[in-house]
Amino acid sequence: MTSISIDPRVDAFAAEVRSRLGDLGPEEVTELTEGLEADLAERLDDIGDLGDAAAYASELRESAGLPAQGAHIPAVKTSREWWAERRAQALAFSQRRGVAPITRFLVALRPVWWFARGFALFLCLGAVGVHLNWLLPADVLGWIALAAAVVLSVQWGRGVWLGSRFLRILKAAVSVVAILVLLITIPTALNRLSYDPYSSASSSGDSYEAPVPEGLRMNGENVQNIFAFDCSGAAIERVQLFDANGKPLVLEDADENGLLTRDSAQGTQTYLKARTDTEQGPIFNAFPLSTVTTTIDPDTGAVSTPTPIPSAGTPGEAQQGTAVRPFERARPLPGCAITPDTPAPAADAPADETPAKPTP
Repeated sequence: MTSISIDPRVDAFAAEVRSRLGDLGPEEVTELTEGLEADLAERLDDIGDLGDAAAYASELRESAGLPAQGAHIPAVKTSREWWAERRAQALAFSQRRGVAPITRFLVALRPVWWFARGFALFLCLGAVGVHLNWLLPADVLGWIALAAAVVLSVQWGRGVWLGSRFLRILKAAVSVVAILVLLITIPTALNRLSYDPYSSASSSGDSYEAPVPEGLRMNGENVQNIFAFDCSGAAIERVQLFDANGKPLVLEDADENGLLTRDSAQGTQTYLKARTDTEQGPIFNAFPLSTVTTTIDPDTGAVSTPTPIPSAGTPGEAQQGTAVRPFERARPLPGCAITPDTPAPAADAPADETPAKPTP
């Protein structure tokens, strides 16, 4: 049986020569082309070119004393011959001057493709029982399966373990499936990585929850304090706020002393008292929150423990334990009675318009 050369150019050239001898009998063609691939491979190694197939076929006819061929009628190519021609054309294109450097670079990356194909095969195994932790093995059995898939892919890439036509077909099918799996997996992986800065270092699994800012926020910033005014625009000394479900509204989580850190200055530290102690337990949604100023040790930087905080004092005074309101009175609502001796609303009080709602 005539051996098939590894070089696709030799296969394509030999197929063309045999088609030029198609008017002869099968026995004559076999006799003339016995060892043709080996001769062509030798010629390709020596001069780097095979020449013209028609001229080569004519030489074979003359050497055998056969008449010249008449009008050439191309023979019907088998699938192997057709693929051999396509491979020869692709190889010739890859050896062009401008394409050859790119071809050599891609050939150098073949081990990367072998590993990627094995990894994609492992992901396919995950669909039939192998436990996965997102894209990585979740147990020892999974790591063994990944190693086996990579070894198989590398051996196929090296031309090993392909002793039958079935295995060669299986290799081609696995390669196509691997490409499809990687096209789906890579964008998914990149999308997941884009959330990593926001995810907890201790979290696991496929679920993701965006962090929700704690406390009350308005226009993207934490609410510093809350001041309530009644229908007539007069300030309400103390008020408790709840949402529609009866949950207390708080600015943010307080520390162990029930304080919220606010401004700091040279030698002092300002807090808001968020906790109001009662017989029934502490309350954190009573507004406005009063201010507390403590001192900072210039030598050690330690902040002194806040002293017991009295109830809110006179509005507008920045005393220890008081809440400094932005203004003493707001604009009255329509239909609310105002006594004659009631001071006018402050110039900087908000107009009658729909206020911005704080977002939790």
